[in-house]
Amino acid sequence: QQQLVPPPPPAPLQQQAALQASGAAPVVSSTVEQLRMANIPHTQQLSSSIQPTAQKKVEETPLDSQQPTSHTQSDVEEQVQAALKLELEEELQREKARLEEEEKEREAQRKLEAKLEEGRLEREKEQKEAAARRAKELEDLQAEIAREREEAEKRREENEKKFQEEQARIKKEREDLLKQEEEARAKKQEEDEERKALEEKECKKKEDREMADREKAAAEAAAAAEAA
Repeated sequence: QQQLVPPPPPAPLQQQAALQASGAAPVVSSTVEQLRMANIPHTQQLSSSIQPTAQKKVEETPLDSQQPTSHTQSDVEEQVQAALKLELEEELQREKARLEEEEKEREAQRKLEAKLEEGRLEREKEQKEAAARRAKELEDLQAEIAREREEAEKRREENEKKFQEEQARIKKEREDLLKQEEEARAKKQEEDEERKALEEKECKKKEDREMADREKAAAEAAAAAEAA
């Protein structure tokens, strides 16, 4: 690229006129329009920032008034293209860095959301497990209570049966004892009556013997008296 010998900087109005005469201003507008058509992200922001910057760089670049107009226009176009390319590259790098930073933030957000979701799922799992444990404990407790109630009812029935059997045994023993006592009394009474009858019989026999002995003695006495 040919280097231009910088003359004294022209006044802004003269520089603007020189740009328009050389065709640099349409080059800037045309290049920015091409960027708009290229579907680059944030083209509007890029165009709004690149065009003044490139225009400023072109304005700050001195023009060689001794060179022919065609040669000056070619140099200006090359300077504009280079300025636009540099500014575009810088802006693209900034955009790339911004997008990378946004992606990092989104990735961090996704990781945070995944971690929060994992924590939520873990808490939900723990709550379900705790609820299942409580339900199981309650079920086991209810089953234990039902089993104890059933065993208590069974023991009550057994005790009631044993009590009734004991009552029946005591009643039978009492009845047997009363029967034995009644039989003993009846037997004793019968024996007493038999003994009494025997005693009366013996007493009567004794009285009869005594009566006979007295009658015999009296008869013997009477016979002896008659004999005497």
